[in-house]
Amino acid sequence: MALKPKYLSHDILVCVTNYDFSEQADTLKRRFSRKLPTILIDSSSPVPPTLADVVIPNDYYPGLWNTAVRTAGENRFKWMMFIASDVEIDDVNAVCRRAVEAIQIPRVGVWTPSLRSGSRTDFNACINKGSQSVRECGLIEGFFFLTRVDLLACLYPIEKVNRYGWGADVALSFYAYADGLGSFVDDRVTIYHPASRADHQIDTDVALRSSRAYFGLEICTWGGHIKTIFK
Repeated sequence: MALKPKYLSHDILVCVTNYDFSEQADTLKRRFSRKLPTILIDSSSPVPPTLADVVIPNDYYPGLWNTAVRTAGENRFKWMMFIASDVEIDDVNAVCRRAVEAIQIPRVGVWTPSLRSGSRTDFNACINKGSQSVRECGLIEGFFFLTRVDLLACLYPIEKVNRYGWGADVALSFYAYADGLGSFVDDRVTIYHPASRADHQIDTDVALRSSRAYFGLEICTWGGHIKTIFK
């Protein structure tokens, strides 16, 4: 992968991942690629994005996640930023600057911008608290995160049996803490995750059962415990 000298960092690969939000995916690719190395991975959208770097079969979240992790590893990036294309980001430049700052903090294993109030989320600790700082949140959402590539290797690959990829975010934070690191949210920058508009709605019962079976009781129980600590 050719790296431009203008980048804020050559250590972070941004992976915009898309199915059926192609216009927004193209916009995210354009905006992030001005500041950081960026690729757009598309899961064979009905109307494909014009700027896709990689097109894969629609294997749901695991397909996008696995392709992002593999690309980051093969290109020797130290960090990977994973972005689902339905996430709305007002100030991409600020997010990039704060991400570059975050990778200088020794205990950061996983980092995310905070969520605006009203965002769709499973982890309320990620909602902006007005602290104007980087604070520990325990767990991060799987639709936007920055993490060390060596941590991702603990989970790679996510098998297709875990169709929706539920639990991958919890497992990533689990391995961060096991390695003496942590998960952090940045209240200085915000993003928004709207209510789902996708045609392929998630079967929540299937998603929950498959994630528990795939990741096991230890990680799922740990996630529930951490969720109660960081509110």
